[in-house]
Amino acid sequence: MLMINTTLYLNDSFCNSWSPKAAEFLGETIPDCASDTISLRERMDIHINKLREKDLFWKMAFAEKKNDSVMNATYAGFENWNHEYSATAMNDQEHWKDFRKLATAINVPVLFFYGTKDWMVGPAHYKGIDFPKMLLWKANSGHLPFLEARSELEEAITAYREKFGV
Repeated sequence: MLMINTTLYLNDSFCNSWSPKAAEFLGETIPDCASDTISLRERMDIHINKLREKDLFWKMAFAEKKNDSVMNATYAGFENWNHEYSATAMNDQEHWKDFRKLATAINVPVLFFYGTKDWMVGPAHYKGIDFPKMLLWKANSGHLPFLEARSELEEAITAYREKFGV
């Protein structure tokens, strides 16, 4: 199983990375998740709108702004791209459950690849993940390593295949 810049618990990613980093980029101080008066989803929407207004949203996923433009151009090439999926998924309570504890029962080889500039998931999210057969791989990239750290991603996949014989 390849888990590339993936969260197993949206609340953890949001509260410990996404929201604090968005506030930092906006120059704001916000309450922590435990004392916030609005829902995580509402806070996310507020941040997204403000970040887009200030042309800062790209910083949440990319190490460099040019990569946001490359990704947007790529998506524009898909005729029937489902733009509604993420909005629907983020409103589905199943997506907000804590799946970290289930990792210990998954007994297949796992590559857990994470980016040090991936504020969507959080560069420290891996600390709560414990697959029994896991190769942990850190890359100096944002949320989309196939765009920003292709050679590191290829190196990680090669190491995973060699380690686990897959």
